[in-house]
Amino acid sequence: MNTHKQDSGIRFQANEYPLNPGVRLLEASAGTGKTFALAHLVLRLLTEQEYSIREILVVSFSEASASELKSRISTRIEAALEGIEALEKGQKEKAADEVLQEWLEEKSSGKVDLRNLASLLLEALETIDQADITTIHGFCKRTLDRQGLESLSSFNTSLEGENKQLVLEVVHDYWQKEMLSLNAEDLKGIQDAGISIKSLVNTLIKVDNDPSLTLTSSHQNLDISESLIGQFNQYLDSCWENFLEEWQLGGSKLEIGLRGLAEYWRSQGEKETKPFSPKPRKDRSEILTNWIEQHELKACRGTINATPSYGEIRNQELLGNYFHPSIVSKVAGRFEDEEKIAIRPDLQMAIAKLWDGPAEFIWTHALNWSKKELDDRRIKYGLTSYGGLLKALDPNPKAINNHQDEPNQIPTIFRALRERYRVALIDEFQDTDPIQWRILKEAFGRSNRHLLLMVGDPKQAIYRFRGGDLNTYIKARSEVDRIDALLDNFRTTPLLMNGLNKLMAKGLLRSKLKVPALTPKKKDATLSLVKDKYPLQVLTIEEHNTDSTEKTNSVMSKTEIEKFIPTAVANELLKMFGDPNIELKPADICILVGRHEQAANIREGLAKVGIPSRLVNQGDVLTTEAAKILQQFLDCLANPSDPGKLRLVACSALMQWRLEKLTSTQSNNELEQLSIRFKHWSENLKNLGLLGSLSELLEGRRIADLSERGRLLSDLQQCAQLVQEEIHLQGLDATGAAKWLRRERLQPIDPVPDGRQPHSDMAESAVNVVTVHRSKGLEYKVVICPYLWQTPPIPRGPLWRLEKSQSWLLALNSDWGEGLEAIKDAKQAS
Repeated sequence: MNTHKQDSGIRFQANEYPLNPGVRLLEASAGTGKTFALAHLVLRLLTEQEYSIREILVVSFSEASASELKSRISTRIEAALEGIEALEKGQKEKAADEVLQEWLEEKSSGKVDLRNLASLLLEALETIDQADITTIHGFCKRTLDRQGLESLSSFNTSLEGENKQLVLEVVHDYWQKEMLSLNAEDLKGIQDAGISIKSLVNTLIKVDNDPSLTLTSSHQNLDISESLIGQFNQYLDSCWENFLEEWQLGGSKLEIGLRGLAEYWRSQGEKETKPFSPKPRKDRSEILTNWIEQHELKACRGTINATPSYGEIRNQELLGNYFHPSIVSKVAGRFEDEEKIAIRPDLQMAIAKLWDGPAEFIWTHALNWSKKELDDRRIKYGLTSYGGLLKALDPNPKAINNHQDEPNQIPTIFRALRERYRVALIDEFQDTDPIQWRILKEAFGRSNRHLLLMVGDPKQAIYRFRGGDLNTYIKARSEVDRIDALLDNFRTTPLLMNGLNKLMAKGLLRSKLKVPALTPKKKDATLSLVKDKYPLQVLTIEEHNTDSTEKTNSVMSKTEIEKFIPTAVANELLKMFGDPNIELKPADICILVGRHEQAANIREGLAKVGIPSRLVNQGDVLTTEAAKILQQFLDCLANPSDPGKLRLVACSALMQWRLEKLTSTQSNNELEQLSIRFKHWSENLKNLGLLGSLSELLEGRRIADLSERGRLLSDLQQCAQLVQEEIHLQGLDATGAAKWLRRERLQPIDPVPDGRQPHSDMAESAVNVVTVHRSKGLEYKVVICPYLWQTPPIPRGPLWRLEKSQSWLLALNSDWGEGLEAIKDAKQAS
């Protein structure tokens, strides 16, 4: 392997790129034309290698990007056919781009049968709907379905959509069956430690959505097939007995050691050592000893159990806020003196186990029980999750260590994949996780007859929230035969591109990724937003602080800076909008934020100066006012004779009846007529559809009125579409649809799936406020990034990723022990 090429990459040449078998990587930053490159490579594979379109697998990250790739491939084939037709007629029409022109000129040399080329492309165009241009999950599903058909069995499962509802059902059942069986005081302590239905749901979703990591148990005696209460009580007893034994041996010595540590730190010039002091006013070890003795006395009298409840333990603040090793670890961390944490190691471990252990025991039991139950219910309902698809195809990691293999060692399903495809083109490879890479490597990477080409941007692999895994990318990169790079940018103007090249010249230091300079190919835009200025600018807070009396030499704190940012951004936008030389609409501007809280602050700051804004990805449309109105409509469909429900929908924005009209219905029978209409819609729901029923209710005047109110009509239509899909998928009647919507409204999904994010804001009249999670693929004339100076948010437990072992760790406390090591790794990874 050429190390130099591995480091720098070869400049990609679309018409010279080798199409012979191998494992290769094409690195492409945003705007460098990777979709164009892939489409042209497919054109060459169809003609120069004479592969059928069915023999070419194209995998992308999302349905949208896969659809775009399919469209671009079709367009490329059509453009080539037009060029070939012109050549056959002796015409010299210029092709759509230089790459295609060069390709056509090569084919016109007389050595190539143009009619055969045209025949190959026509066949590909006619059968492109049968081509496997899909997502990784779509590829897995098709592969498993085909295997079932070929073996005369059936995969016989439906692909699950969002897993939130099933997860909710499982967690609620666990809470009812196991958690509520515990002693009330134990349950109180467990909740104090942060365990709730919501936290269990969110954590289980995280585990379920990432099949590349295994969920293990550090509690050897834990058995999820047995009830929780007995195991929990036994574990709590053992923690308490261990603590008592260690405390009797060294409780007072631990207190003396903590005092001595505080005295040492102060002798080194450290003034703040709280909660530890060389000469405390009270002896905390004596206080805790008294608490223990009082409990034992009551236990001897038979009024309470020998072991305190977990709630009582969590109420004893000295255990959690003074003697717990995490407290001394936190203070020592400020002084970079972590070696002195272990004063009485066995006792400190016993305290931590008593304080955190029972909650970690619950977490372990709950997640393992719930994950198994989730998998069992999917089998029962005939469902498979996205993660389940990957696991079903995941080969044994030990089986793919060697680059080549013997034919009889290849699993049947992967042998079938090699027979079906000759080429695999993997777009957005930076989003590939370890399981996906093992599947692709086993299917195509170990064969000497296949071309496996991955296309990715390593800079985007750092965004783990999008599924990216930098370690997987780096590992795959080290194993490929050749690396090429797209080094021309067609999206960014030269001045801005040159500025970005300088900014990124040192690469991404923490992830140790090099960022090659890109050559700008786009002509300067006619709109000059930054006349006489460099288009890449740093906005400083001082420029916007007009109160000269507050100017001091002191440095602003992070909190003060963040508080002032909305005002600074609003002032900058007012300058832009006020410049007569700049033609700029609000929709041309994007403000990138890291958190929804920041987005809310920015929008509030813009609103104060009269600048409209919209939040791209602002939440769940099923929690909006429109969903509430639709709920009232569905309730009437379910109970068309209920006068109370009819009055609610009549007074809503759907019908807008005034009080006088509602009162007069008692004499003019309008409410009865409305009841008849709802009965008709309910009985004909399957034929009319929910949207059709709504359309009959909403007259033209009301539709116009709702439209003027901005988002309500659009949100209403989107909500109705979502409900209609469930009516179709689940075969629901009006009553079932009303129940489904009510459940979804009261138990919103987090994170919100794409289909449930509101599409309602009027983009042409508002500044776009976008979180970095949603910014991929969006383009704006002006992008303001007011929070780039901030470090990534600190990861939060109790569930931690362990990259080395590819497993999950459950650790309640991140200030010491395994939790501290886990958060250090998580911070480094972020």
